[in-house]
Amino acid sequence: MIKRPTGSLAAVAIAGIAWTSSADAAGVVAVDQCATLSTPNTVYRLTQSLETCGDCLVLAGNRITVDMQNFTIAGNCSSSTGSGITDSGIPLQLTVVKNGTVTGFEFGVNLAASSRTSVLSVTATFNGNVGIWVGGQGRVQSSMANNNGFGIIVDDRGQVGQCTAVGNTAVGILASDNCLVTMNTANDNDEGIVTGGNCTVSYNTAKGNSDDGINAGAEGGASNSLVTRNTATGNGDVDFNIGCPSEVTNNSSSGNSYSFDGAGCHTHNNK
Repeated sequence: MIKRPTGSLAAVAIAGIAWTSSADAAGVVAVDQCATLSTPNTVYRLTQSLETCGDCLVLAGNRITVDMQNFTIAGNCSSSTGSGITDSGIPLQLTVVKNGTVTGFEFGVNLAASSRTSVLSVTATFNGNVGIWVGGQGRVQSSMANNNGFGIIVDDRGQVGQCTAVGNTAVGILASDNCLVTMNTANDNDEGIVTGGNCTVSYNTAKGNSDDGINAGAEGGASNSLVTRNTATGNGDVDFNIGCPSEVTNNSSSGNSYSFDGAGCHTHNNK
C-alpha cells in the first residue's frame, strides 16, 4: 500500500506575520510580502518574489485567487519546513493558484483540506514532502512537480492534466478514487502514476521509474478503471500494474510488462 506523506497538514500560524497590499481595482490586491490572505472573491497578485522560513501565503477565505505572475515563493530554512501556499488545514472552496514557482518548503502548495481547488501553471520543486496537494474535486493543470518527495497529490474526484512529475523520491502523481489523470509525464520517480479505483488514466507517459510505471488501483483492492493509450517503458518493477476488473486497452509497454491484481480485466490491443 502506498504510504501517503507524513507531516502536519495544518501548518503552524506565524505570529505577527506582516503584509502590505494596495487595491489596484475592485477585487484585486497587490502582495509584496508573505501574508494571510482572507478576503473572499479577491485576486491577490504578487508584485515580487517572496522568501521566508515557515509558511508564506496563508489562505483564509473562499474563492481566493493567487496569481504569482511568474514570481517565485521560496523557503530559506536550513531544512524544508512550512508551506509556500497553504490553507492551514482549514477547509476552503474554489481557490485558484496559478503562474509561478514554489520551492524549498516542506509542502509547496498545501491545499489538502480544501475542495474544488485549481492549481494552474505552477512549478513546485525541491519541496521535502509534497510539491502540490489539493483536496477533493481539485484540479492540477499544466504544472510541473520535480525533485520533491511526492510530486502531485489529488484527493477524491481529482483531476491531473498536462502535468510533468520528474525526479520525485516518492510517487510522481498520486490520485485517489474517481480520478481523471490524462496527458501527463511521470518519469524517473520512485513510482510514476498511482491511482485509486473508478479512474480514467489516459494518454500518459511513465518512463524510468524505480517501481511501477502506472499503478491503477492495484494496491488497496481498487478497480473499475479505464486505462487507455498510455506509454510506460523501462520501469523498475512493471510498466502497468492494474486492479481488476478494469478496461485496459491500446497501451504500450516494455515487452508486454503488465501485472493484473484480481480477475476480470478486459484487455485489448496492448503492446
